Formats: sequence, structure tokens, C-alpha cells
Amino acid sequence: MKKYIPFVILILSLCAKSNFAQVLRDQDLITLKNGYQYLGFVVEQQPGKMIRIYRPLENDTVNVPLQDIEKLSKILVQNFSEKKVEPDDSIVIGRFNNKNHVFQFMLAYQLRDVEKHARRGFGISYLRSFRNVYQCGISATLFSRQNPGLVLADAEGHAQVQDFSLLQHQWLLENKIRLTSQPQHRRFTMLFALNAGYVGDMSRLNMEHTAVENDAEYERYRGGFMLQTGLDFKINPDNNSGFIIQPGYCFFPQHVELYSATKGTTDATYLGFRRQVNHLFSLKFSYFF
Repeated sequence: MKKYIPFVILILSLCAKSNFAQVLRDQDLITLKNGYQYLGFVVEQQPGKMIRIYRPLENDTVNVPLQDIEKLSKILVQNFSEKKVEPDDSIVIGRFNNKNHVFQFMLAYQLRDVEKHARRGFGISYLRSFRNVYQCGISATLFSRQNPGLVLADAEGHAQVQDFSLLQHQWLLENKIRLTSQPQHRRFTMLFALNAGYVGDMSRLNMEHTAVENDAEYERYRGGFMLQTGLDFKINPDNNSGFIIQPGYCFFPQHVELYSATKGTTDATYLGFRRQVNHLFSLKFSYFF
């Protein structure tokens, strides 16, 4: 009986080696140009177009465009049934915001000290993302508001009726940088925004002095350079889409033209201009995808 013991040991060793080979398997690792990775099994390749990879851990199939791939390699990992996923695993981190082209719809508010109400506008933007660290692009926002029949007192104490019509469009070059050094692996992250652009202003303020029947005055506004900063609080309910809340600050100087006209006629006399500096608190609510 003792002479069969070496053969039994050899058979058990071969079985253990076979089981170990089932645990350790070659997996395909796709590394994208933005640093993210997909781990699984390549099930289809279309030359010059894309690679399809099956990911057992997520139980899904991902189509990866060939132009986004940095390299494709084989690695020896544990079977997914045995594999322990670490919190800093880049394969898990790569789930969020790996799109190069980002679009946004915005609802924007701006408030100045001397105004009774906030101005509200709607806008859109396009951003190009670089490795999910830096984004740059362009945005356009339109503001419109009517403030009719606002009664104020002038410098001489006379009651004055003001009709203010706001029509303003803002074009900004947007720049955003992520405040964390690690790629986003949670559903919340923060970015710092620094934007600059042009404000086109077609607003008008009519001022009617009730004590002087023959005079009517009005102001016309002109746009100019604008600087805007903000802090993006980014929330991802889903991969590559979600919501942004951005409180911030806007600064832009403005050219205001003064006119005097005879009441009941279209004749107007140019009285000169004044410079107005606007310091605005801004708040944006955005949906990105």
C-alpha cells in the first residue's frame, strides 16, 4: 500500500494545480487615453472602429471606440468570483465621466445689490474634457426681465416712475479644473471654474418725472467684457450624466448712454454717458450629459 502513496500525492498535486489555473485567468485590460480602464474578455473586434469587451464583475458589455484606446494588454488576475475589489481600483474608478464631449443645459440667476429682483436666464454650453481633470468650452446664456411701473424718488424728492426692460446675452469661454488629484470614483466631486467673455446688452430704462410734464429721460445700456468665477458641485446619479450646482461671482463694467426727449415725440437728445461697474452674485443649476 505504501508504494501507491507517491502516486496519490502526484494526482492530488495535479488536481490542485488545475483548480488554481481556474482561479487565475488571463483577462483583457483596455486602457483608455483618459486613463480609465476596462477589465474583462474581448468578445468582438471591428478593425478601425471599436472593441467590445464583456465585464463579468458588472455583468455588462461595453463598446470602446478604437480612437479612445491607449493600449490593450493581457493580465493574470483572480477569477471574479474570488477577486476582492479594492476602493482605489482604477477599474471601478473608470465608471464615471469618461466622455470627452460634455453638453449642459443651464438655469442661471444673477443678483445685484441695487436691484429688487434677481435676473433669470437660460443657457447651453459645450465642454471638451481632458482626462476628466480639465474642461474648456463655450456657453451662451440669455437673460430677460421686465420691471414696469417702479416708483422711486429722484435727487430733488420728486416721485419718479421707472420702467426697466432687461435683455442681455452672455457669451463665455469656460474653463474648469477638478479640485481633487484622484479620478472621480464617487458620485460627487468639485471643480473650480474661471470664465471670461462678452456681454451683449440691449436693456433700456425709462424715467418719467411726473413733476415736469414736458421732459422724459431714458438710458440705454451697452455690453462689455465679463469675468466670472464659481465652484461646481457635481453630482452623478448616473455614469457620464448628472447635475451641477454652481454658486459664483460675476464682474463686468458697463457703458450707459443718457438721453433726453420731448414727451410725445420721437426726437431725442444725447446727454452723454456714464460708466457702471456691476458686481453680481450668480447661481447656476445645470444638467450635463
